[in-house]
Amino acid sequence: MEIQLKKETLHCFLPVYAKTAQGEYSSEAVVPDTMPDIVRILDTSAAVYLRGRTISDGRIALEGEIQGTILYLGEEGDRIRKLDLRLPWALSLEDGDIRESDVLAAEVRLASAAGRALNPRKVELSAEVAASVAVFRETCVSIPTGADDPAIQTLTREQRFGGVAGIRQKSFVVTEELSLPAASPGIDTILCYRADASVEETKAVAGKTILQGNVRVLMQYLDTEGAPEQEVFTVPFSQIMESPEEDAAVSRILIQPDACYLETVPGTYGSSTIHLEMHLLAQGIFLAEREMDVLADAYSVRHPCVMETETAELLGTVRPIIMRDTLRDAMETVDPPGELLYGRAEAALPVRRENSVVLPVTIRALYRNEQGEYASVSRHMEAELSSPAADGEGLAMDAPIPDEPYFTLTGGGVEFRLPLELRGVATENRKQDLICSMEVDEDTDALPPDAPSLILVRQGEEGLWALAKRYRSTEEMIRTVNPDSVSGDLLLIPRAR
Repeated sequence: MEIQLKKETLHCFLPVYAKTAQGEYSSEAVVPDTMPDIVRILDTSAAVYLRGRTISDGRIALEGEIQGTILYLGEEGDRIRKLDLRLPWALSLEDGDIRESDVLAAEVRLASAAGRALNPRKVELSAEVAASVAVFRETCVSIPTGADDPAIQTLTREQRFGGVAGIRQKSFVVTEELSLPAASPGIDTILCYRADASVEETKAVAGKTILQGNVRVLMQYLDTEGAPEQEVFTVPFSQIMESPEEDAAVSRILIQPDACYLETVPGTYGSSTIHLEMHLLAQGIFLAEREMDVLADAYSVRHPCVMETETAELLGTVRPIIMRDTLRDAMETVDPPGELLYGRAEAALPVRRENSVVLPVTIRALYRNEQGEYASVSRHMEAELSSPAADGEGLAMDAPIPDEPYFTLTGGGVEFRLPLELRGVATENRKQDLICSMEVDEDTDALPPDAPSLILVRQGEEGLWALAKRYRSTEEMIRTVNPDSVSGDLLLIPRAR
């Protein structure tokens, strides 16, 4: 006879695929007739935007646009010129296990960008895009909690189950009128800029999650005298995202720009106001934990029974992690620097290796040499941080937004110091055997007819459950007959009738 088991359904999303892919792209542009020939490339900046993403059976497709700016010196050499370039990008990942019904989370970052002059009237922008994708599959796991037959003895254990309760997303726009500090010179031309968004705090309120964060804008511009300047702005934002469950808590927020516009508002003596418009997509990965009494063992006191188990893949512990480091190095220059004009740091997606996490970082600096001429220097390097994840744990790291480096000019170059902070989560996927069915052979007795009705045994390391199951008794009957027993005592074990 099949025993009906009591079960509770655990609804969750299991990670089924995760990978990082990269692609290289390039585009050429001709210098307009109104601008001078190229003598020397000074700086290259770029930003990547994710415009579309699709998931189908066996394939993931991402696409977007790279917006780049190349700064150069012309024949006059006294004013920095700029060329804006746009180029599309697309990445695809293929795997036979991916299904169209799966849920996709994606994060895209610029891995590198470089500009070069092909001739005095033509430039080329080369860029590398890195995308990190994670695929989750909705599933239901049946957790056995007991038996629907009072004649069956059951053993349950309290257990905590964790899982991804859902992936939610929210598109929103951040707009702001930015004003230069009173002491800063007015803007004649915006040279280049980088705008990054990050969520600093989350708060769960009545089934919703409040996201609070900042958009950070790093802008380089020419003032009304034609001199390069740099300014940093911070714009706070707050958004509400729906939670998949009342008690679900957000574990990660991936925030991805799909467009950004920075334009000056005309003024009398150069602009001192800038209009910012940034389009963002926030993806929240939510976790939920439940404590349940799980059926660990069962038996019949009268008849033999057979239980079958099945292996369920579940998400175990999830813990936030923070990794910190400081990069210190020096960049050699062709000639001694006299004045630092501006500098910045750019970080790509972190990559996990065996026992560490590697973060590609690019440092760029624009300066004047001792003769007053514009010059630049850059350095691409990798910061290697010791991984806090244990063996067997998964590790998901967010791409950091680095602050401006600290620069020091020396006779031979530019020294820099860059504090880094990486945030993410470590996860443990575990497999657990759960009882899925139980059958009792009613035609067979568990013990022979002449089996004694009372047995005397010495209690050793075995618990009362194991003794009761072996001798076809119950824990309650053993406790009733032996009310004051301790480990090592002789126990009277009555056989159930």
